[in-house]
Amino acid sequence: MSLIRCPECQKEVSDKAENCVHCGYPIKAPDFIVKFKTPTSPNTIVRLKYTFYDDSTKQVLAKAEQGEIVSLKIEKPTIIRVHLGRGFKDAILKYEPHQGAKYCILQRNTILKAKIFIQEVDFFDSDN
Repeated sequence: MSLIRCPECQKEVSDKAENCVHCGYPIKAPDFIVKFKTPTSPNTIVRLKYTFYDDSTKQVLAKAEQGEIVSLKIEKPTIIRVHLGRGFKDAILKYEPHQGAKYCILQRNTILKAKIFIQEVDFFDSDN
């Protein structure tokens, strides 16, 4: 541990502190973790697999099977594309970093095509 100067009040604080003890200025930038919960489909024979992409770079951020929770550390605005496979339209989320972000991936079957979409939620069913 070492002491650094607060950018706001110029007093010494620990480099491990999240906020200045003198003025409350944030010393450490918060980690922005976004969580996604994939749906469970108990009646399906095939295990569905979801792929999460950064839409601009096409980089794979994560892969998950049905019923899993995916945690991603994303600290800048990002367009996240969730791909399920052929026959499904991709779900797209314009993500603006904020703490405690949680989303559920939902699946809806229509006459022409099965769709997945993303809905922000306050908590998951498994949260305590």
